Amino acid sequence: MHRFPQDQAVGYLGKKDLLGHVLNSLQANEFLRLQHRYLDLRSEVLQRNLKFRSAFILTIRQFLCLSYGKQLDLELSFANAADIMRVVEDLLLHVWPLVRDIRKDHFLLQTPFPKMTYSAAISQFGSDKPDIRFPFRFCEPSRNGSVGFKIPSATVSLKQLIPLSFLPS
Repeated sequence: MHRFPQDQAVGYLGKKDLLGHVLNSLQANEFLRLQHRYLDLRSEVLQRNLKFRSAFILTIRQFLCLSYGKQLDLELSFANAADIMRVVEDLLLHVWPLVRDIRKDHFLLQTPFPKMTYSAAISQFGSDKPDIRFPFRFCEPSRNGSVGFKIPSATVSLKQLIPLSFLPS
């Protein structure tokens, strides 16, 4: 048993949650996690993310070191767009097994990757970063004929673009 001087107060926490356990729970707010990030980094989720990030970047570096004349920032001499796309496709094919193992994902990459022009992306999806997982596309009713409802004739006569998206029934 330890002896304490008479003028010192001794307190016992009793049964309290340790801060590390609170940070691991989903109830911890962002401010608390940032204030004690040295403890938050010990959580299983963040440890897994850090290990994945490290392994991912290491795999990219190993690929680029084995490929003569390439660096992590892909400085390629006398390269055109097709050369850069080919190198990035090869890089992602090389890294993909690591991603699949960590994420338990069974999706296989197929090369060459599908490509789309800027004008096609804007006209079909209304965005230069389309999400092609969904089958929804814009179309112009004036070019596609009847759409099942009347379009104001003034709009058609002005040849204005009317983007429509049809949802499958």
